[in-house]
Amino acid sequence: MAHKILCVDDDPALAELCGALCKKMGCNFVIETNPHEALRLFTEDPEGFAAVIVDQLMPEMRGEELAKHLVRVRPDIPIILTTGDPENAPASLDKIGVKGVLIKPVTRQEFTETVAAVLS
Repeated sequence: MAHKILCVDDDPALAELCGALCKKMGCNFVIETNPHEALRLFTEDPEGFAAVIVDQLMPEMRGEELAKHLVRVRPDIPIILTTGDPENAPASLDKIGVKGVLIKPVTRQEFTETVAAVLS
């Protein structure tokens, strides 16, 4: 059975790219541009997701805040944080459940290696 990954980015084009890269890896995916909706989807089926990829800078909720909510629902969920500005990444990522960070722009190889690492 293929892993299912939740891709959360307020930019629809980047969310679609995340999904396309997951598909190339053989993973199933769910794309969400609204972090509140992503949290609702995750809460309804927390065991249905193998990992979550979340953008740090979103207008409605920062990625680190979403990560904290996701970990409260399922403490072992691997989370990958994406950001175009490494200065905006929180210092203690591991304490909020973040297992990997991708700095935009991301290469396919970086994406694949990071996702594979958190899924193993």
